[in-house]
Amino acid sequence: MEISTRYRDNVAILDIRGEVIGDARFDLNKAIQEQIDSDISGLIINLDEVPMMDSVGLGMLVAAYTSLAKKEKKVVLLNVGRSVKYLLVVTKLDQIFEKYDDEDEAVESFKK
Repeated sequence: MEISTRYRDNVAILDIRGEVIGDARFDLNKAIQEQIDSDISGLIINLDEVPMMDSVGLGMLVAAYTSLAKKEKKVVLLNVGRSVKYLLVVTKLDQIFEKYDDEDEAVESFKK
């Protein structure tokens, strides 16, 4: 798994490539925590190139959501693929996370 970070309008975007399973959680946790500790207005997690995620990876998303909510900030998901979308639906987390298929719309959601 590879993670790159970029910024748009003080919103951090984590572009994740590869499967989010097993020990990959440590890299994801570190990348998310760096953004939580920074002065961003929000976090977008781009899952466009994530073919599969396990429950631990899903737990990392929930932890990011909770940590940012405590700071009155939010995390949104971008380009959620079929496999990850299924995991979100089964766990009913699809009702909690905002999801976007367009990066511009995801960035704009932080201005509302």
